[in-house]
Amino acid sequence: MSEDYDKGRPREIFHYSCTDEELSFDYKQLPTYTLNENLKPGLLKNGKKRPMLGLKGGFTDYKPKALTEKQSKIGILLLALLVYEKINKINNPVEESIDKKDIEILAHNDIFISLILNLDQVFNIILYKGKMIFAKTGTKNKPVKIYSYIGHKFVATVCKTDNPRDLSYFKLLLEGKYGDWKYKSVARVNGFKQHYIW
Repeated sequence: MSEDYDKGRPREIFHYSCTDEELSFDYKQLPTYTLNENLKPGLLKNGKKRPMLGLKGGFTDYKPKALTEKQSKIGILLLALLVYEKINKINNPVEESIDKKDIEILAHNDIFISLILNLDQVFNIILYKGKMIFAKTGTKNKPVKIYSYIGHKFVATVCKTDNPRDLSYFKLLLEGKYGDWKYKSVARVNGFKQHYIW
């Protein structure tokens, strides 16, 4: 284990791209961050004002992803974890009971926001063979289009990608510790600076 992991800072152990709900274990949906010239402060080199950048483009055609009442929001995390464990030949315990100090939490990264900010959110918790799976119960069955669009449009603008869609993204599978608890979670990453490429 790395020193950062031991201090509680999570580390990347795997990653995946979701493209129109098709999963691949690569960096395909991680664009390069490149600030649009018209978003930079100050005048253009020729002394003229920068043109206003329209943020409405694509809103009419934008369709936020809606989830059904009982659709899993942790299913892709679990699929990615299965692939990661298969590639790395990781065997999980077969017994139903396991010492509680060896239990590992599986959850989306927003569980930590809920814990830190003491948000009033409800999770289904499933304990299965040493894994404590936290599945958020809130649904996106009636997403507010404008709120969903704003975040996607911001990413599309700074990364110079196509108009926003809600079906494609890149996520890191992280491993870390929360106090004494080991966990694996996923965090969405929207872009990276070219000189930080690994």
